Amino acid sequence: MIIRALSRPFLVGLALVSPLAAQAADPAPPVGTKGRLLFVHDGDTFDATYPDGRRIKTRLSNADTPETGNPGTVNAAKCPEELEAGKRATSYVAQLIRSHEVVAISLGRYDKFNRVLATVLVTPAVDGHTDLGALLVYQGLGRFYRGERRMTWCPEH
Repeated sequence: MIIRALSRPFLVGLALVSPLAAQAADPAPPVGTKGRLLFVHDGDTFDATYPDGRRIKTRLSNADTPETGNPGTVNAAKCPEELEAGKRATSYVAQLIRSHEVVAISLGRYDKFNRVLATVLVTPAVDGHTDLGALLVYQGLGRFYRGERRMTWCPEH
């Protein structure tokens, strides 16, 4: 087996040069640290800048939105309906960061994909909601999520 043939120092060295490993080696912004959203990857993943100057990929902690990636990528949509729904959620969040103050509040840890987990607040409130996750669910653009296995966004055939 190839894995057995690789030495442990080689595997450790490989992990040290990986860009994802490098980000995870830096501590997440402390709990309660506010970051400003700059760029929307999809409805639940953003780039945010934090007070220490780092621009970090950040994941909404309490909601999941459909994927928008192309086939063959890690974040690939599983069907055309998921891709279209993901585009709607992404567009909605992108519009919010242009028209409202949107702040990520770090939970002080990374998820399994090395994204900072955060609560995201919108000011002023939209339809009575200041929590972005609750707003996405209310708008029908997302589902409440706590890290469990994701449910499908595709219709059953």
